[in-house]
Amino acid sequence: MQLGYIAMNSKETIKIVLASSSRLFIEGIRRILAGEKEIEIVAEVSNPDDIQKYTLELKPEFLFIDNRMLSMDIQKLLSLISKKLPDVYFIVMNNQSEYPPELDLTNITYVTKEMDSSDLIKIIKKGKSLNRAGSGKADKVGDKITRMESKVIELIAQGYSNKEIASRLSISEKTVKAHLTNIFVKLNLENRYQLIVYGAQHKRRAR
Repeated sequence: MQLGYIAMNSKETIKIVLASSSRLFIEGIRRILAGEKEIEIVAEVSNPDDIQKYTLELKPEFLFIDNRMLSMDIQKLLSLISKKLPDVYFIVMNNQSEYPPELDLTNITYVTKEMDSSDLIKIIKKGKSLNRAGSGKADKVGDKITRMESKVIELIAQGYSNKEIASRLSISEKTVKAHLTNIFVKLNLENRYQLIVYGAQHKRRAR
């Protein structure tokens, strides 16, 4: 069943398709983005079988999937979409307690319910341009990243908080912050949102 369909009205907006079997999720994201003139929700999809159809038809910049409730092979779905629309960027909402699915994609960012609305908006507004420009100066200093810093980058890209990263790596939260400071300097990044996109692009290298 299709929750709703919103026709595209402007070629200058950042177009996004929302996919979830939860009406609450769809309505919540719609309200969060309602005041953002730069962002346009072009389709709201509840049936997993319709996700590929509407994404390929509407060609959005972003596909935001709530993976917590949709029963589907997300690896297969996103891989198929990515092959036909290589410029689309995926945002995947995952359960905080679950390790994100291993997806062989670079154009993907994981988020959890711990992320606030301002963070999501920043990812959407900055993610696309960073995805296109992500191979610049940061790639030249990638060899300076330590093994522990690589692990921190990977977990940041998967949506974990500093506290969660500290727990998973058995280090203090203060140490996580120190690693982040060093990473920002080495990669010439300004904030966590840029690092999320960088980490998603370079997850295979980080491993």
